[in-house]
Amino acid sequence: EKKIANPAVGASHTPSPATTPSSATRTKDSSNLPLSAALQRVRQGGSTLDLSHWSVRLKEADCVALSDCLLDPDLQLTTVLLNSSDIGAKSATALSKALMANATVTKLDLSANQLNDAGAGIMGEVLMKNCTLKHLDLENNGIG
Repeated sequence: EKKIANPAVGASHTPSPATTPSSATRTKDSSNLPLSAALQRVRQGGSTLDLSHWSVRLKEADCVALSDCLLDPDLQLTTVLLNSSDIGAKSATALSKALMANATVTKLDLSANQLNDAGAGIMGEVLMKNCTLKHLDLENNGIG
C-alpha cells in the first residue's frame, strides 16, 4: 500500500486509487501533490475540493492555483474544504479575489487556519460581494 507523506508536517495519508494521481494526471498548478490531485478531480467534473484530511500547508502559490480553478466558469465547484491548511491573511487575499467573482461555491471551510483578524476582514469583504456563498467556517483562526 502506497503512503504519501507531507514532510513539512510529518503527516501521511494512504490514498485510495481514485485519489492517487499518476504522473500523467498531475497538474502544473502546484508542486503540492494533494492540491494538484484535488484540482484535477474538480476539472474532471467533481463538485467538492476537499483537502481537510491531508493536513497540508497551502502556500500563497497554492492558493493562486486554487483561485484559477474558482474563476473557471466551466467548473461546478460547490464545496471547498481547506480546514487545517495553514492559510494566513496573504493566502486569503489570493482566494478572496476569486471568491468575489465565483458564482458556484456555496460552502467554504477555512477553520483551524491562521487567518487572524486581517484574514477574517478579507473574508468579510467576500461575503459582501458574493451572494452564492452560504456557509463560511472561520472557527479556530485567532480572530478577535
